[in-house]
This record gives sequence, C-alpha cells and structure tokens, in this order.
Amino acid sequence: MGNCKIVIIGGGSYIWGPTLVSDFGLEPDLSGELWLMDIAQEPLDISSLAAERILREHESQLEIHKTTDIDEALTDADYVVLTITTGGLAAMKNDLEIPEKYGIYHSVGDTTGPAGLVRSLRNVPVIVDICQRMEKLCPNAWMFNLTNPMATMCRAATKYTAIKTIGLCHELYYTLKDVSELIGVSAGEIDVTHAGVNHFSWITRMDIGGKDGLSLLRNAVNELDSIPDSQGTEEQQHRKGRLKHNRAKLALLDVYGALPAAGDRHLVEFFPNFLTDPEDCSRRYAMRLDRIPDRLAWRERSRQQVLNMIDGSDPVPKQRSPETLSTLTAALANHRSAEEVIDIPNCGQIDNLPREAIVETLGVVGPRIAAGKAMGSMPDGIQTMLQRQVMNQELTVTAAMSGDRKLALQALLNDPMTCRFEQAESLLDELIQASSQFLPRFC
Repeated sequence: MGNCKIVIIGGGSYIWGPTLVSDFGLEPDLSGELWLMDIAQEPLDISSLAAERILREHESQLEIHKTTDIDEALTDADYVVLTITTGGLAAMKNDLEIPEKYGIYHSVGDTTGPAGLVRSLRNVPVIVDICQRMEKLCPNAWMFNLTNPMATMCRAATKYTAIKTIGLCHELYYTLKDVSELIGVSAGEIDVTHAGVNHFSWITRMDIGGKDGLSLLRNAVNELDSIPDSQGTEEQQHRKGRLKHNRAKLALLDVYGALPAAGDRHLVEFFPNFLTDPEDCSRRYAMRLDRIPDRLAWRERSRQQVLNMIDGSDPVPKQRSPETLSTLTAALANHRSAEEVIDIPNCGQIDNLPREAIVETLGVVGPRIAAGKAMGSMPDGIQTMLQRQVMNQELTVTAAMSGDRKLALQALLNDPMTCRFEQAESLLDELIQASSQFLPRFC
C-alpha cells in the first residue's frame, strides 16, 4: 500500500479538483493525505467538501486536507500536482482579444501564438517559485504539471530547479478514441509511434492487427465521405459526426504522411493559415474560436455540478477519467512502473530535436525514474516545424524569468501566428501592459 502525501495546487478548481480527487480515490493501493491548496478560499472550501464525499463513497484510504498556505501544503509532500491559471479568465480575455485587434485569432489560446506567449510569461515564474520551494520543503517529491503552456512550464522547472518534473496531457488518448470510432475498432487494438511537443505531437506509425492503420483510416474517411449527410445508418452518421471535428488533422495527414495527435482546435494554432479567416475555418473544419463567455458558462456549470455532488443530487464519478495522473502516482507510490504519454526533457527520445527540450512521447514512469521511449528521428517537414517551436519555447522561458522584452519580442516574431513585423512590438506592449500586475519582471 502506497502511503504518501499528494498535493494539488489549484485544488479549488471546479473542473480539475473533483476529477483528480475521484481518480485518486479509485486507486485501491493509495493511502495517506490528499491536500487541496488554492489561493481562493471559497472555491477551496466547496471543492474540499466535494472531495470528502468522493473519497468516502470510493472507500478510499486517502484523507482530505485543505489550505491556502502553499508552504504548509508542500512540507514533506511526495507528489505535487499543478493546475493553475495565473490571472484567471480575466487575463485570458485580454490574451484573446488584444491579438484580434491585429488580425490574429486563437482557437484556444493556451499554448502558442501571442496568447500562449503571454500566458507563459505569467505562469513560468510561478512554477519556478513552487519548484524552488519544493527544493527546500520536499526535495525528493515529483512535480506533475497539468498547466498550459505545458512545454514552457516543464522546461522552466527542469532548467531552473532540480525537481523531478513530468507534464501530462490527454490529447493522444482522445485522438485514438476518435480514430477507433472512425475505423470501427477498439482503441486498445491500435499501436502507435507517437512523438513531438505538447499539442503538436504526431503519430508517425499506426498498426492495427498487423495492418497499416493510417491507410485504414484514409479508407474509412473515404467511405464515410461517400455517404450523403442525409443517408446512412445511425452508426455511420455518428462516425461522420466524429469526422467533422477531425478534418484539420486529416488534411495534414495527406500532406505530411503522419497524423497529428492533438485535437484540431489546438493543432490549427501551429498552422495559422487555418485561422486567417475564422468564418471559413468554422465552415471547413467545424472550428470555433475560444470565447470567455463560453468558459465562464463552463465554469458555472462545473461549480453547480460540484454543489450538486455535495448535497447528493448528483452522483460521484464511478469510473476513472481519461487523465493518467492517478495511475502514475499509484505506480510510483507502490514501486512499480506504468507506461503513459509524458512530457519530459529530451534525452534521446527524438534524435533530431535539441537535448533538454521538453518533448512528448510514450514513456515509462517508476519505480524511481521517468524515461521516454526512443522514437528515432522526425520526418524533415515535421522536424522543421518542431524545431521552431522548441527554440521559441526556450526563448520564452528565458524571457519570462529575466523580464527581457527583446527576447519576448523575438519569441513573438518567431511564432507563425505573428504576421506583420511592424505590429509585433506594439502587440507585445499591449499584452504585457494588460497583464502588468502578474509580470513584475517586465515593469
């Protein structure tokens, strides 16, 4: 039985908190303390009440604690989970709306583009501060980062501190679920070679029962496209619905011979040609731009679900979510290994990307280490794009920690979404000014 102290920073989240607590509670060989830490008292109080009910119904041996004191939470921790958004939705509103004045549109805005850049500038110093506290209070603990931008956050932690840091993302699993439905096989039958950087990773090989899965996927798409929208069986119409939300990655499969492994809304931000005309993008690829009112409504729905869970009118989740955090934590706590998608420094997983850059591949975690699986070299056309992102992430991390506007400007100009040189400095100044309270290094 793995007895440990687990800390969720950002544990007051109505979306992440109950999901992660439930997953931990469903692990039969985890015991000890589960701490929820948040800077906002009311969400923390609400989430902790839901957490108590969840663990009670799961008959978990984990005991809930809550605090707004980060040092109290981190003291003697074994596993630290990071789920934060510095500045919250108010800051994100500026991230999205300011670039639109310059003709730059984001479909998500949490990874790349001008919005991803300023989000990194806000978040990177926070994770470094947390990891530096961990070096004093729990130096042997693991940091599991779920916060975006994933690559810059993990790179900052590993560049400036000695804390063992792993980034976790679920995008590959959702892509494989869609592929399995399009082809008509179970996701467990699909074996892939998968590598890249977070939200921009690629499936370069897909095997299904000894057959070329990428060819099977193309054939399935052609078959579905031959069926008129008003015809076909209910099952075929369901598959056509899944197809509608994967058109961008399938178009890129035709060009590059590899399948992007992230959702289309993340993916298109690395190819800004998709987003030059948002209405056309919506029509062709069922793509919507991220809007803060939608996120506010999502948060309010999640808050109500948590309240309903507390008073018993909504049930506690009975199955694990697609997140892999609890599986890896239980493996480490019980001295066994687990294979999942992980974001860690490149130690040879991808031959033709820089060492120490944060790359995303399948990897093995436990009993004491995290090691990515060697995936060889990326195809030249894909490697060129990945290299640009990796170098930009390095520039961004250094800029965030130094407050160097010139480096931040270089990162902005190096991003494919930034179209006009003459406007870049003004755009950067507006973004920094809008987030000035969270960017003291730039003031």
